[in-house]
Amino acid sequence: MVRSHPGPKTVKLFERGQQCFSWPDEFVNKLMISRASGAVIEDVDGNSYLDFSESVSSVGHCNPYVVDAVKDQVERFIHTSGSVGHTEPFVELAEQLKKILPMRAEGSRIAYTTSGTEACDFAMEISRRYTRRAIILAYHDAYHGMTGSTVTISGSATSRLDGVSTISETAYIPYPNCYRCMFGQNYPECEISCLNYMETVMEAVARPESIAAVFFEPIQVHGGIIIPPPDYFRKLEKICKENGIMLVDDEVFTGFGKTGRFFAIEHWKITPDIVCMGKAMGAGLPMGAIACRENYMKSGPGRGGRFGSFGGNPIAAVASMAGIRAIKDQKMLSNASRVGEYMMKALSDMQSDFGYFGDIRGKGLLIGVELVEDEKKTPSVKKAQRLVKRAIERGLIISRAGRHHNVVKLNPPLMVTMEQAAEAIEILRAAAKDP
Repeated sequence: MVRSHPGPKTVKLFERGQQCFSWPDEFVNKLMISRASGAVIEDVDGNSYLDFSESVSSVGHCNPYVVDAVKDQVERFIHTSGSVGHTEPFVELAEQLKKILPMRAEGSRIAYTTSGTEACDFAMEISRRYTRRAIILAYHDAYHGMTGSTVTISGSATSRLDGVSTISETAYIPYPNCYRCMFGQNYPECEISCLNYMETVMEAVARPESIAAVFFEPIQVHGGIIIPPPDYFRKLEKICKENGIMLVDDEVFTGFGKTGRFFAIEHWKITPDIVCMGKAMGAGLPMGAIACRENYMKSGPGRGGRFGSFGGNPIAAVASMAGIRAIKDQKMLSNASRVGEYMMKALSDMQSDFGYFGDIRGKGLLIGVELVEDEKKTPSVKKAQRLVKRAIERGLIISRAGRHHNVVKLNPPLMVTMEQAAEAIEILRAAAKDP
């Protein structure tokens, strides 16, 4: 499984694409995909790759459960207007979601969207209307979407279109990054200093009675696979409850099994007020949703369980249900934990051979390797670029994340085998030897 350079079909297709889409130059290192199955992708030139950058088809490309369900639904009907009526998949998926969500099913309600960004947008509207408060607390390096509203709570400088978008009615707080603590402290002696900073923000920037919600990612993915310490969310929950502030859990990336649990927040055992879903929810099809209590939902603009004309599309709904069924039937959560544990150990063992592997962190099959230049933890962007490029040349698709884009992200589908994980580790080791 080695690829040395793009083939002629790939090059030609990208030349045509440049004429249509204004693709950036970095796309020359990307693929033109022809087909995919499980954890393997094939390009138009017949080269095969292990896909360890999967954020959408987390149950595997063309999972048979999903393919069969979609084929059956397409032959029945594709979509209907909400003014005509609802469909069985529309209702059945909501019932299944209520059984797996990290909140009490009794009294909770679901509203569908067509993407995770729309789900976060809807959650912003609900939290502000319900609390009658304007300000939302968001995190540095957060990512919640690219619409005109969600970009204001995405705390990454690069996501705000070079400063064009407004960030009014949003206050930012530091995400608990123990590897790069902005206060220069060490956990647990720090006593969660970043939450003390949140209290300072509530004193000096936004009074608690003006804050509608705290939007958070259980694991900050675009920020570099940052994982909070064990007691962080419990203390955050306490502060929010004491001040009537809603907790909005963005599970768009972390949801549907990637961390070895259906939802990543389950690792911290707290109950959010709103959960946002997307990406892997549709098992490869466009689907998003939010879940919250009925009295919260009634304050929002949605009607009839959907937010937008295509929210709850029956084909996407049956794909989502098939994905959930596949996760349960094929024991993918335990597989994610088992294979993820193996990968974490193998990567940690590689640290002694490659000193620029600064930190290894992750849960389940959501893993990050932060690359550094020296003992001062200087971010190594060039090493990350080269490692990703050389891994792809050898047949392993991985990507980068983090504020400095120096975190190599490994995120295979949930059905990845131990053999495929071992092969990925060997490819990564070979790529790392050529810094």
